[in-house]
Amino acid sequence: MSESVKYQSQKNPGKGKITDKFLPRSAAMALDAWMRLNKNPLLLTGPRQTGKSSLVNHFGKSNFEDVCYVNLLSNTEAQELFTEISPAMVVSSLEKMLGHEIAPGKTLLILDEIQACPRAIECLGHIKEQHPKLHIIACGSPVDFAKLSADFHVPIGRLSYLEMKPLTFTEFLLATNKLELHRKLLSADSVSDFTVDETDALNKELNIYIMVGGMPEIVSAYVNSNGDMSEVRKCQAELISSIDNAFASLLQECHGIDSKKMFLRMLTAISTEVTDLSEIGSKSAEKVVQSALVDIFNSGFFSCVNSVSKDDCNLFDTASTDVFRTVFIDVGLLFYALTCKNTDCYLQDPIGQYSGILARQFVGQEILSGQSSSASLFGLTYSQHNDHILRKAVAFCYKGQDIIIGDVLLQQVDGDINQYIQFGPKVPLFVASTRDFLQINRYVEKDSTPAMFSI
Repeated sequence: MSESVKYQSQKNPGKGKITDKFLPRSAAMALDAWMRLNKNPLLLTGPRQTGKSSLVNHFGKSNFEDVCYVNLLSNTEAQELFTEISPAMVVSSLEKMLGHEIAPGKTLLILDEIQACPRAIECLGHIKEQHPKLHIIACGSPVDFAKLSADFHVPIGRLSYLEMKPLTFTEFLLATNKLELHRKLLSADSVSDFTVDETDALNKELNIYIMVGGMPEIVSAYVNSNGDMSEVRKCQAELISSIDNAFASLLQECHGIDSKKMFLRMLTAISTEVTDLSEIGSKSAEKVVQSALVDIFNSGFFSCVNSVSKDDCNLFDTASTDVFRTVFIDVGLLFYALTCKNTDCYLQDPIGQYSGILARQFVGQEILSGQSSSASLFGLTYSQHNDHILRKAVAFCYKGQDIIIGDVLLQQVDGDINQYIQFGPKVPLFVASTRDFLQINRYVEKDSTPAMFSI
């Protein structure tokens, strides 16, 4: 049987059974909840190399008697099943192809690379109607969805969605067996709950995480090599080259744009806002650049951080699409891009080194990785202030509060800022990785001492 169509049977299935080496992911809990409800087929998306296939294979082996895997990119026969027959006949036709029964309640059906067959996406809801107890997971890459020229319709209300991203810092602590630090980070209610030793240990691990990043293949290389950074950087070099090629392919095939300048400007936009689209596509028409940006942000390579008025930092702002910053796919890959010509570089101060760009990337990445469902749904923003120091210092707007990274003396700036979280000596950067910033709210009046409390 070809690798594009596989049937795997577990003789002794059991919930939670570990059948192979697997990096612990919080998304596994979302899959457990989806399995119990079994309301809709699940569309699992996320950039390549973020662990989609590993997650669903591990999930299937741990929770089902059988796993049926179909790769729609490499199997044209499987594509034809969705394009040439009615949805009601798809499962029986797949059974004939596999030579095995697909049993609702016992079998997990995985449709990988589903973007290669848009008709399959449309069929998912209809298949569920015919087989209401069947568990179906479809996987696809956002960059490939962005490149689709076919006009197809995603069935509204008939699919559940889950997006995979790189490992968060807390997941990294689990993967590297720092269990006590992981437990402490998740159980603490305020910064004062951490001892000096715990703070030092977490800062050390955070520096390592920022250098390694959260891409599963690279984290595995770090763990399996006992922390050998040379192995990590080999993997990072290969992966960032792959991302660069995919980025170029997306822009050249769909928009006819030279990607090199745009890729570099999108990286610098993590800390330096874009105020004119000609900065990233000087030889292209504005509409072409705008169209390219839509595909870039849909691809998962970068996330857009739109600017909003300093007085309107809430979920329903009308964000500016002409002035924005970015968040890259992974902080470790950003560190590699910054240091690829200096193999001996070691991170000691993510806020102070490299003008704080790594700290900004870390905070933005952590928010988008699921710490705030509102950020995932509405996107990240940052508030614009008239004072140039404050405008540069404010990295994001989070739950109505400005997030400031660095030791900016707010009493000395010519601007008003009433609610904020500032990452620096008093609030360590690792706090950004957990429990909605440890549920810390700080209400600050100008010229007063910041008060910190839990809610």
